[in-house]
Amino acid sequence: MRFYILHRPWFGNNHGMEMLCALRRVLKEAKKLKLISVIDYAEAVDIDSVKASAPLRGRALSKQEVSALMRVW
Repeated sequence: MRFYILHRPWFGNNHGMEMLCALRRVLKEAKKLKLISVIDYAEAVDIDSVKASAPLRGRALSKQEVSALMRVW
């Protein structure tokens, strides 16, 4: 499942995390209703999370800008 989420260009990292969360919740409910065993549940939810890799935002500040910010504080 994790491989499927990571290798789909239209899935962002946040969407991937939401899908994994939903899957884990469905599996938890299935366990509570005794539709799957505890062992099967434990194996199914043992999926690594999707790490966010968004590019950094903003810009680098010049030394003068950093100095001006420090004077304000």
